[in-house]
Amino acid sequence: VDVDGTTVAAAPETGNGGVEVDYAVDKEIIADEVELILAYLSSGGFDDLVFCKDEPNQGGGQGCTPGYWRQSHHFDDWTNHLPSDMFSAVFDLPAALERPEHNVSPASLTLLGAVKLRGGNVNALMRHTVAALLNAANPNVAYDYTEQQVIDKFNAAIAGSAADIENQKNDFARLNEQG
Repeated sequence: VDVDGTTVAAAPETGNGGVEVDYAVDKEIIADEVELILAYLSSGGFDDLVFCKDEPNQGGGQGCTPGYWRQSHHFDDWTNHLPSDMFSAVFDLPAALERPEHNVSPASLTLLGAVKLRGGNVNALMRHTVAALLNAANPNVAYDYTEQQVIDKFNAAIAGSAADIENQKNDFARLNEQG
């Protein structure tokens, strides 16, 4: 079994012509799923083993804006996170990014505080990142990224250049405005 050109598993010959595995996977394959597949293969269950995914995952296409998530009557829609959760408990935020214009330091910034931030640059990225996280976490929103992807994308952008921050903000903003 190859994933993106890398062999991650091999099925042994069965003696009757071998095992034919016509198998395409998304790049998002999970290690536990590979272990489950390997366990099944090693049990000899080859005759009825078929993996087929002709189309890539077409999930996504929905999102709610930061304005939606910051309204108190929508706090019940927050899934896996609370408005009072600390931003720095979820995302990497360099201590050098003090927010004196808002009297908020990274150490005391909550998710709600971040989704309420005004302005551009890092503030805009943080605002749209929290909306992206909440969109990804909510089971009723078909968002384009998972929670972990949102976290990873923010952490990479904040560690990068001003262009990285702007590009990631624009990506999240576009997805958050899908409705």
